[in-house]
Amino acid sequence: MKKNAAEQTTKWVITANVEGGTCLGEITAETGKDALEKVECNDIELCAKCSKRVECLRVVPKSMVATKVGGDGEVYRVDGPATSSPAFRFLQHLWSNSQEATGHSWTRLNGAMYEAVNLAIKAGLFFEPNDFERIHKAFRGGYWFGEQNGEGWYSTAIKYANDSACQAIEHWHGRKPIIFDGQRVAVGTQIWWPERGIPGGAVTSFKDDKESVIICTYAIDPVTKERSATPTKRITVHRNDFVEREKARKGKLSLDNDMRSIQQCLLRIAGGRHFPAEVTGEMLSAIKGWPASKRKKVREWCSDYWSKPMPDILKQLLPESAQQSLTQRASSEAA
Repeated sequence: MKKNAAEQTTKWVITANVEGGTCLGEITAETGKDALEKVECNDIELCAKCSKRVECLRVVPKSMVATKVGGDGEVYRVDGPATSSPAFRFLQHLWSNSQEATGHSWTRLNGAMYEAVNLAIKAGLFFEPNDFERIHKAFRGGYWFGEQNGEGWYSTAIKYANDSACQAIEHWHGRKPIIFDGQRVAVGTQIWWPERGIPGGAVTSFKDDKESVIICTYAIDPVTKERSATPTKRITVHRNDFVEREKARKGKLSLDNDMRSIQQCLLRIAGGRHFPAEVTGEMLSAIKGWPASKRKKVREWCSDYWSKPMPDILKQLLPESAQQSLTQRASSEAA
């Protein structure tokens, strides 16, 4: 069924400073620029209030603003600053001014646009979440986004830590990030996960469910050290497995940080009045086995041990003579 004109085009609300106040009206046009050009030609249906004095309508120069109805709320101003992201404006400039000094070639332009996205990511230009939808639509992206549909840019965005580009590509694909060792996973990410049966492999694709990735492992030639052309195993790993691994990794990282801080403190003050004992391996093993809440109490004490009493959980690990020494010192200070 053929769509009517209203369904085929975008609507824009026009605002302008005019004699006696502000003029509001709605017009149908493909772009904000087209909408304002129609207004200048009086091709607009004004609101009831403004239409009564249309004969004396005087628009203040360069005051007109076109705001897209619905969607991303794009705004277009006469000679005003662009409201699109820096990345989109960069690509718009390239598209609008391309091949002025050369003959026309779609192949050359498509390749340039693809590399321009790479350059925008590497240069750290900011992307809005919906930029890749807009780029694909405005600049014929179906001809140059490539078979992977932006996965190469995703790898580049991760490598150059351009989070805005990462989020825009994730929005474009309709998926959430998958994290491995604190970093987003992309096509080409190397995975070392023996516990999951992956003793070295690489992510080769995201599955259509947007919740899983396919990881391939390869045989390595012992002489040339080159990997085999075909994978030896293809493994599908779901997001939930990555989430559980990341939780465990962060827990271990927290444990390592706790133990490093506690051990450094105890070794520094061991044998003194605040910790009248030696630090033993058994003592550190006991602390390592505590839940995080108990280790937190010891860490807080370590940061201010000279003015706080030792936590009972730590005091219980000391020899009886050391515990008595601490008790006597606390009593004398109280007296």
